[in-house]
Amino acid sequence: QFVVGDVSITLKRAPPNTLPFLHVNGLNLFKCLSLSNVLALFNAVLQEQKTVLISCHLHLLVEAAETLIALFFPLCLQGVYMPLLPSKLLDFLHSPVPFLAGVHPSWIKGQNYDEVVFVYLDDDQILTTCHS
Repeated sequence: QFVVGDVSITLKRAPPNTLPFLHVNGLNLFKCLSLSNVLALFNAVLQEQKTVLISCHLHLLVEAAETLIALFFPLCLQGVYMPLLPSKLLDFLHSPVPFLAGVHPSWIKGQNYDEVVFVYLDDDQILTTCHS
């Protein structure tokens, strides 16, 4: 606890061994993906691979991304975090930095991306593109 002027400031942290509070339904990630695909997704993000979550349901993109970030606790994501990437910013998917992004499938249809892990939440599929 600190006192600045006449204002008392109390800093608190989460109790040990507890997950941070989720503001979304954390079960939806596990309803969309099989356990092996959840682990593959977790592995891809931990290895700082460029990862794109894809779903027709935009709220699901945010829920899945937020759940994944909560599962990293006490670690934190070091790449760029865009749970719902606006369609006008899709060029960012060509960037060389690691990221976790969520997009609608129609936004990337017919596009080519190098070394990106695509996670199709609606179909329980994970596809990886190779360097061309």
